[in-house]
Amino acid sequence: MLSDPVNRLEELQAELLSRQNALSSRIQSILSETGEKELPELQVLSEGRVQLIKEIQHTKDEGDALLLQVEGNGEAASMYRVAARVQRFEEFANRANEYVKNVLPEEIERVADADRHHSDDEVAAYIKELQAKREEELRKIGMLKERTTKRANDLRNGPRVENGELNALCRVSRAKEEELDKETKETQEYVDEARLKKADLIAKIKELRQAKSKIQVELLDTKHKNEKKVNEMKARIRHAELANKRDIRVCQQLNTTNAALTTNAQTLLGQLNVEHYGIEGAPSEKALITMRKEEERRAAAALANGRGNNNNGSHPAGNETDGLCPGRDTGNF
Repeated sequence: MLSDPVNRLEELQAELLSRQNALSSRIQSILSETGEKELPELQVLSEGRVQLIKEIQHTKDEGDALLLQVEGNGEAASMYRVAARVQRFEEFANRANEYVKNVLPEEIERVADADRHHSDDEVAAYIKELQAKREEELRKIGMLKERTTKRANDLRNGPRVENGELNALCRVSRAKEEELDKETKETQEYVDEARLKKADLIAKIKELRQAKSKIQVELLDTKHKNEKKVNEMKARIRHAELANKRDIRVCQQLNTTNAALTTNAQTLLGQLNVEHYGIEGAPSEKALITMRKEEERRAAAALANGRGNNNNGSHPAGNETDGLCPGRDTGNF
């Protein structure tokens, strides 16, 4: 019972020590990255934290102001959308350029090397097979020559004596019969077949060489086409950049014109209010809103009374209002 709390205490002490060591190592790494020798004081850290909070709040306020400005200006929003599209297009163009420069040449070289090795292996296999067949045919031809030489020697030696008599036709007839035996015919057929196969192999080698030349021409054509596509892509990117700069300039001009028009409109409204109410008699914005609501209620009541009189057969004269409606256009600027 006593060993469990003691072990638990030792485990907690070891864990606390490991955490302290980890915290110390982290602090040392941060100090080594910042180049400082020791930690700053707590007051300095608190002041830095307050300064960072102020900067974050200021940045947030600026972002909210820019967001309101963008939401109030439709053309600026469209400009930002166009800029986002241009940025995505630039990213796509950069990736395509990187693929064409780095990946595509390696793939082309790899395919060309594989085709070249494959064609070389096929040609080597055909040549090896042809050499083996040639050696076999040469061996058969040598055997045929030896047999033919032997038959010729027998013919040159003349007839032999059989049973005490000369048999002049014996060796000649045997030579003629043996010249047309099965092995000789097979050898002749083999020679003819070897000639035909040799012609076929030569034709196949020519076809392989032509295919190799055709593949090389296609690779060069593909390389030129890829270079042309890269140049076209660069030209499109340049045109897009110029169009983006032109759109930004037009948007800036529109923003400047809009600001000037807003200022002029506010100035004119101020002058109209001064001319209508005087310098000191101009009502406040709240009073203008109240007057406008009362005017709308009176107009609605007059419209309802006019409808009732029309139902009773009477025709009242329409109300006419002169002068500027207070506060009607102030909300637009």
